[in-house]
Amino acid sequence: MLIRLLVLGSLLWQAINLPAWALETLSLREAWGAGLEHDVNFRNAQAALLRARIGIDQARGEQFQYGGDLNVGNRYGVMGLLGAGPITAMNSPLANATVMARWPIFTGGKVEQGIAQAETQSLIQAARVAQTRENALYSVAEAYWDLKRAQLRLDTQKLALLDARSQLNLVGSRMRTGRAEAHDLSQAEIGIANAEDGVIQGEAELKTAYLKLSRLLGREVTDLRLDEPTVTEKEAETALDTCVAVALQHRPELQISRLQLTQCGLQVQLARAEKTPQVDLISAYQHGNNPFIATVSNRDLLNAFTGVWDARLNISLRAFDHGVIDRQIQVRENELAAEQTAASLTENQVRIDVKRAWESLVQARRRVVVTRHGEVLALRYHQQIQARYRLGFGLAYLVDEARNRVASARNRAIDAAIDAELARLALLVAQGRLGLTWAKLTEGAS
Repeated sequence: MLIRLLVLGSLLWQAINLPAWALETLSLREAWGAGLEHDVNFRNAQAALLRARIGIDQARGEQFQYGGDLNVGNRYGVMGLLGAGPITAMNSPLANATVMARWPIFTGGKVEQGIAQAETQSLIQAARVAQTRENALYSVAEAYWDLKRAQLRLDTQKLALLDARSQLNLVGSRMRTGRAEAHDLSQAEIGIANAEDGVIQGEAELKTAYLKLSRLLGREVTDLRLDEPTVTEKEAETALDTCVAVALQHRPELQISRLQLTQCGLQVQLARAEKTPQVDLISAYQHGNNPFIATVSNRDLLNAFTGVWDARLNISLRAFDHGVIDRQIQVRENELAAEQTAASLTENQVRIDVKRAWESLVQARRRVVVTRHGEVLALRYHQQIQARYRLGFGLAYLVDEARNRVASARNRAIDAAIDAELARLALLVAQGRLGLTWAKLTEGAS
C-alpha cells in the first residue's frame, strides 16, 4: 500500500511539472543573461570599469609627455608715413610649428604611485562589476523561482478543485440512492467554493510573479514554462570552513575593501612625495616665420622661416607651505587607519554571511525531506478517508479536511524545495561564486 502511495505521489508531482509545449520555455541561464542585459547598476559598473582603464593609460602618459601644434594665419601690414610719400600695404601669410617633450626625471615616486593608484582603481571597479553582477543574478534567480513557486502552488489549487468536484459528484450519486444527507451536499459545495477561492488567489500570485520577472528581464512575460527542476536529491554538504575560505578569496566586497586599503597606502606615499623636489627635462623646437618681419617681402617668404630649439632642466620644490603637506600626510594616515578597521569589519561580516547562508541551506534541505514525507502521509490519509466515505462509513467534512491537508502538505513541499534552491544560490552569493557559476553555464552552452 505504501509503495502504491509513493508511486501515486510521484506521478502527481510529475503531472504538475509536465511540459506545456504550447508555452515559451525559459531556463535560469537564459533568464540570467536577459537580466544582466537590462540591469542598470551592472551596466553602470561596466562603464565605470572602462573609465578606470582609461585612467591607467592617462597615468602612464605622465612618464613621458610630448605634443605639438601648428598655427597658420595671415598678417596685414602697412608701411609709410602720412604726408611723406606713398603708403605700402603688405599681406603676408604666417606659419608656425612647435614640437615639445617633457620627461619627469625625478618625482619622488609621484608618477609611479599615480600609475599604481590607477591600476588599483581599475581592480576596484572590476570587483564592483562582479558585486553588481552577483546582486543582479540573485535578484533574477529569486524572481525566477518565485514564479516557479506560484505556478506549482496554482497547480496544487487546481488539483484540489478537481478533487472537490469529484467529491460533489460522489455525494450527488449517494443522495440519489438515499445514502447521503443534505448537509453532505452542502459540505461538498463549500469545498468547491473554498477550492475556487484558492485558485483565484493562486492566479493573482502568479500574475504578480510574472510582473516581477518581466521587470527584471526587460520584456513582458505572461505565458512561460520554466525549464528548470527544483531540488530533487540531497547534494553533498560542503564543509563550512571550505565555504568561508572560498568567500575570503572571491567575495567582491572583501576584494574592494582590500584594494581600498592598498589605495589608501598609496595616498599616504603620494602625500609624502610632495616633500621631495621634482626634476623635469623640457625640450621644445619651434619653426616658422612668426614673429612677423615687415622688411621681408612676399617673394622672400621662405627665407623668413627660422627654427628655435629650447631645452631646460626644471626643478620645483614646495617649500614654506606653512605645514600644509604635513597635515595632508596626517589626514591620509588617518584614512589608512580607518580603512584598516573597515577591512577587518568587512572580513568578519563575510564570515558571518557565509555561516548564516550555510546554516540556512542545511535547514532548507532538511525541510525538503520532512515536507516530502508529510506530503506522502497526507496523500495516504486522504485516500483512506475517501475509501471509507465510498463504503458509507466516513463523513463528508473529513473528506474536505483530508483534501485541505494534501494541498497544505504539497504547498509546504513546494516551498521547501524552492527555498532550498534559493538557499543554495544565497550561499554562492555569500561566497562570491554566483557570477562564476553563471560564467561556467554560459561557456558550457556556447
